[in-house]
Order: sequence, then structure tokens, then C-alpha cells
Amino acid sequence: MHLGMLISQKSIPEIRLTHIPSKPDQPVLWAFHCFEITGKYRNYWAAIPTNPFTLQTGESMIIELAGVNVSSDKEQAYVSFDYYNIEGLHNGVYQEIVRIKNPN
Repeated sequence: MHLGMLISQKSIPEIRLTHIPSKPDQPVLWAFHCFEITGKYRNYWAAIPTNPFTLQTGESMIIELAGVNVSSDKEQAYVSFDYYNIEGLHNGVYQEIVRIKNPN
């Protein structure tokens, strides 16, 4: 997950990510790791499955973010999600536009 200029690079390790199971009996399926590197992508988060699983057609998953301190004065920004080694899909990038709402 790349947050672009939405968040200061030094703040990225402070973010906390949690997988919220969609069913009461579903185990937590993801572990999260922050990579602090130099280069094009700089600091970013990776989600790694803790067990093999399948999302059926129409199913989704929720990942909650906490500790996000937006440092941009923009009203919207792109958040990018790279995905690799997913059976039946080519590796790629999914981008979503997020709207930033000032709490004041």
C-alpha cells in the first residue's frame, strides 16, 4: 500500500493496520509489515497472508487503518495497492481515490 504524498514519509511507520474478519468465526488472515527503503516507493506497508484462503465472488475483506496523520492540504489523493502472486490474476496495481475531510 502506497500513500503517496498524502502522509509524511516519517509518519508511515506510525500507521497501524488490522484485518477485521467479515464473519465471526473467520480468523485474522493478514500480518502487516512496514518497509522503510529509499528509492521510488520509499516507505510503504505490505500485507502478507498468514494462511492460504480464498475470497469467493462477491466477498470482500476489511483492513482498518489507525494512526494515520494526513499531512496534505489536498481534498483527495490516490492510494495504491500492489498485488502479487494471486492465483488467476496477473500482478498489478489497484488505485483508489480517497477524499480527505477536515474534521474542523
